[in-house]
Amino acid sequence: MQMERARKAAEVRAEAASDVGLCPAGCGAGMRRVFCLKGNVVARCQSCGLYMSPMTLPTCGEPTLDRAEIEAGLRSVRVANYAHVLRRLRERTSLTGRKLLDVGCGSGWFLELAARAGCECYGIEPDDFFYRRTASGPASGARLVQGFFPRDLPPRWGPFDIISFNDVFEHIGEAGPILRAARHRLATGGHLVFSLPVADGFVFRLAQCLHQLGITAPIERMFQVHYPYPHLYYFTRRSFVTLARHEGLEPALVERLRSFSIRGAVHRAKMDRSPGAAGWLGRYAAAGALLILASAERLVPADNVMVILRPRTT
Repeated sequence: MQMERARKAAEVRAEAASDVGLCPAGCGAGMRRVFCLKGNVVARCQSCGLYMSPMTLPTCGEPTLDRAEIEAGLRSVRVANYAHVLRRLRERTSLTGRKLLDVGCGSGWFLELAARAGCECYGIEPDDFFYRRTASGPASGARLVQGFFPRDLPPRWGPFDIISFNDVFEHIGEAGPILRAARHRLATGGHLVFSLPVADGFVFRLAQCLHQLGITAPIERMFQVHYPYPHLYYFTRRSFVTLARHEGLEPALVERLRSFSIRGAVHRAKMDRSPGAAGWLGRYAAAGALLILASAERLVPADNVMVILRPRTT
C-alpha cells in the first residue's frame, strides 16, 4: 500500500512538472508553473533551469517607457560590453572584411563598433523608433532592413561570418527555430554571438526571493512585463548551452558581462514614466539600488553573459 501511494505521488509530481509541456531547450524535462506575473504564467524547467513565459504585448499593459532614458541608461554599459565581445571575437578570427549581421540592432551601437573593427555590417530591426535611429546614426553606413529575423532578412545578403544577438535573444518567442535559422545563415567557419541576461545571476535570484515574500515588482521588472518587448525566456548558462548543442552548435566561450553602470543608473531608473508620487519614489529607490549593484557586481554571480557559438563539426 505504501509503495502504491509513493508511486501515485510520483506520477502526480511528474504530471505537475510537465503541465506546460517539455523544455524548449531540448533537455527532455518538463516545464512547471512557478509563478504568475500580472496574468502571465511563468514556467521553469526542472532540469536545466530555463524560465519561459508566453507573454505578448497586449497582456503587458500600456508601456510607460521613455525611450530617450532607455538609450541614456543603457549606452555606457552596453557599449563597454560590445567592445569586449568584439575583442573576444578578434582573438578567434580576423574581423577585417568579415560580414557581420546584428539581429535586433537597436540604436546601432554594436554595428558602429564592428564597422570600426573592419567588419562589413548588416542589421535587422523590427522597432520603427530604433530602426530610424540606426539608419540616421553613426552606423548609417551599415546595410539595414526593418523587420524580423529570419522572415524579413533579404536572401541576396547571403551567408554571414558573424551573426550577433545582443540583448535580443531573450525576447524571441521561438528560440530553437531562430537558432537553427541563424546557423543556416552562417558561412563556413562562422560564429554566432550572444549577450543576454541569465537566471543564475545575483539580481534574478534576489528578485525570486522577494517574490516569495510577496514583493513582486522586481521580478516583474526582470521579465519586463510592462515593456514593449518583454522577456519571453530567462536562460541559465546550462540551459543556453543545452539549447545550442540541441541545435548542432558548440560553445567556444561563455563569459560574464557587466550588467550595470554608475553613469546609467539614474537614467535606467527614469525609464519608467509611471505617474504620481508612487512612481516618483519607485524611480529613485530603483536608482539607489542600481548604484549599489553597479558598485558591487564584480563580487556576485553575473546577471549577463556573453556566449560565442560555432557549428559542431562532428
